[in-house]
Amino acid sequence: MTTPNMNLTLPTVGSTVGPTWATQLNTAFTQVDAHTHVVGAGQGVPISSAALNIDAAVNWNNYSLLNASLVSLQDQGAAVLVSGALYRDGANLWFKDGNGTNIQITASGGIVGSPGSISGLSSPASATYSLGVFAWQSNALTAAAMDCGPILLRTTTVSSNAVTLTPASTTTAYTLTLPAAVPASTSFLTMSASGDLATQTQISGSSLVNNTVVNSKLAPVIVGLSSSGSSSVSSSSFSTVGNTASITTVSRGTFSTVAYTLQAPFGGSSGSIELTNTSDALVTAELRMKVLDVATSTTYYHNKQSIIAPMIGSQGRFFRFPLSSFHGVFQLAGSGQIDLTLEARIAGGSGTVSVYNFEIFAYQI
Repeated sequence: MTTPNMNLTLPTVGSTVGPTWATQLNTAFTQVDAHTHVVGAGQGVPISSAALNIDAAVNWNNYSLLNASLVSLQDQGAAVLVSGALYRDGANLWFKDGNGTNIQITASGGIVGSPGSISGLSSPASATYSLGVFAWQSNALTAAAMDCGPILLRTTTVSSNAVTLTPASTTTAYTLTLPAAVPASTSFLTMSASGDLATQTQISGSSLVNNTVVNSKLAPVIVGLSSSGSSSVSSSSFSTVGNTASITTVSRGTFSTVAYTLQAPFGGSSGSIELTNTSDALVTAELRMKVLDVATSTTYYHNKQSIIAPMIGSQGRFFRFPLSSFHGVFQLAGSGQIDLTLEARIAGGSGTVSVYNFEIFAYQI
């Protein structure tokens, strides 16, 4: 007899004798051992879905899944690790691309980014989102301009407050150009007539309206004052006269500008510069201001002045000058402590130069 599905020849009970029946059985079992259930003659009945119990991943050996009416995906509960995988995470569909990036396909009951589309968006232009950043490009690696209404800026934290950038309701069209770089220190922001933004560390005088700066907005005057005294010099070498005035300047640009004068103490008796001699002769005295930049230990000499006087007379011979006749202004680079000391000498003839009852008054301009 012959079986209907695999065409196996089996012995007939009660009539097939040996060894024929044994040969038929061996042939039949050999064919059963080799059958594949593939549809076709002699391969047995195809396996139905009811007979399958998949308990591990199935390798399709790079073949396609054909003629499936639908695919039902189970929630993975998180992103998967397999590149090229289409999967479900929660209620939404995702795809993990060849670069390992998880791309969401659905959200809130629809396709991500739907509804709507961007008209005219065709290669090489692109609109992409990656790693929390939207990128709008007119060409490869070339940013595209955007035309939009007010922009709400937020931090990237949840439910952060927004700062809205919006043009004036009556504005005319213009362009703002940002500075090329941030300033080295806190600065003022300016805008030119063409809309160029720039920074400057100081406001120039041309930017101030006349008579608008009040005293309360001005820094106090920085002064230095020596203690009062009187000194006389008869030597031909420069010698110190009186006491030192110290002033500590502050930065007001590239240079510190200091003015000084000699004066009598406030509320005291008058003072003077006096040249004396005991015989008829022509006497020359010199005065100068010694300026010490304490920060650099550099000494400068400023405003050397000569006093030439003919000494003639039968009694005390002298010439007297007001203290304020010796004054000056100088500049030093930077800022810091500056010490001022008056020096004098007899440069010609013989005599004495004296400075009575004086103090050095200095102030930063």
